[in-house]
Amino acid sequence: MGDCGLPTLDAERNAEQDAERYTARIRRLVLGVGGESLKLNDPLELDRPTGGLKHTHPPRPRSTPTPMKFFVDTADLDEIREARDMGVLDGVTTNPSLMKTGGGADFHEHIYKICELVDGDVSAEVTATDYAGIMEEGRTLARIHKNVVVKVPLILDGIKALKTFSDENIRTNCTLCFSPTQALVAAKAGATYISPFIGRLDDVSTEGLELIDQIVTIYRNYGYETEVLAASIRHPMHVVHCAQMGADVATMPLGVIKKLIKHPLTDIGLERFLQDWKAYRESVAV
Repeated sequence: MGDCGLPTLDAERNAEQDAERYTARIRRLVLGVGGESLKLNDPLELDRPTGGLKHTHPPRPRSTPTPMKFFVDTADLDEIREARDMGVLDGVTTNPSLMKTGGGADFHEHIYKICELVDGDVSAEVTATDYAGIMEEGRTLARIHKNVVVKVPLILDGIKALKTFSDENIRTNCTLCFSPTQALVAAKAGATYISPFIGRLDDVSTEGLELIDQIVTIYRNYGYETEVLAASIRHPMHVVHCAQMGADVATMPLGVIKKLIKHPLTDIGLERFLQDWKAYRESVAV
């Protein structure tokens, strides 16, 4: 860089040459020229001219690929019905805070009502923090309905409980995950889902999406079957990036689900089509 902060002529020329080499390498890989070839499912590892970003993730070793799932993060029955009626809902996540604002007088009865509304997993959280209490509450929750997934906090006694629940074929959602090491331990303990809270990390000036990428990479490296359930999602771009990174599930408020289908150009285009249609009908009616 020169003193004025602009790239020098040599730097610009080098960048152009790097870009040309990068493009040429892509062509050789795709066309199989010069002994190089790119086969289906091969990891792509190319130094980009814009800073060396690499994509080295091989496909996750699952028996069959599965689509990304959408869960609604609420205990409000009306919101759950609305999300279900959209036709894209795969499950529900709840927690004590959501039960406070949207739950009924009887916790267990309310969880049963949610399960009856949704053909998919429903996370119901324990409030005990000791192993015996977590096991007692979790077993009770699991008996409410076949859709129930027992939500367990990522603490030491929670990890112990995850292992026992796994041995008893009780499905679990390990919640309040904020680091890749926590996620690794939860997977080793047999958690069905891991819930990294990306929005809460963003709130403390930490890149929440980086955690999703780290967990997906670790699970992919070792073939863990624990599903990555991206939680604390605040806006549509969180969903986009989680999908790009390979998260299995995105749980979000109903408002965020609705925002996924909104675009101003869609609204403008539809309005214009309807205006033109009206003008057309009026012209042929004359």
